[in-house]
Amino acid sequence: GGVAYVNSRHGQNQLVSLINDRLPGCVELGRLTLRLAAGQLILTGVELRDPGGRIALSAERLFLDLEWGPLFQRRITISQLDLDNPRLDLYSDVQGDLNLLRVFREADTNPPDAAATGPWSWDIQIGQLHLSKGELQLARGPSWPGIHLEGIDLMVAGHLADRTGNLSLAF
Repeated sequence: GGVAYVNSRHGQNQLVSLINDRLPGCVELGRLTLRLAAGQLILTGVELRDPGGRIALSAERLFLDLEWGPLFQRRITISQLDLDNPRLDLYSDVQGDLNLLRVFREADTNPPDAAATGPWSWDIQIGQLHLSKGELQLARGPSWPGIHLEGIDLMVAGHLADRTGNLSLAF
């Protein structure tokens, strides 16, 4: 019953609303499909917007293949993470804060201290991240011409706690 609710339009709207109540920016989602038994989550039409409403990150499709068992050991294991046609539109303000970071925190927020982050000290492992047909726009104010890259293909595998991994990049 719970999976059917999460996969329903009403359930998805409730989930997005719950997330947006906790963010200075907002998340928009076209569709969410949860395949609980397979450990798969598929999101389509994903947009992350900064507090000003500007899209910081979008993707046609985000696919996560998760392993449920490691969650009991405070480990998030993502066997595969695919981003199809992602667009990262980054700009920084005069203080150097990126709009993507402002989706998750207010610009003037101080970083949390170690005691505040202790309970979320999860080990995150990514078996493989594949980004296909990506686009990056980077700007800093009107006087800087910025950077625009298209057709980015990226393959990453790694272990965040150990800060180890492999990277393959083409564009």
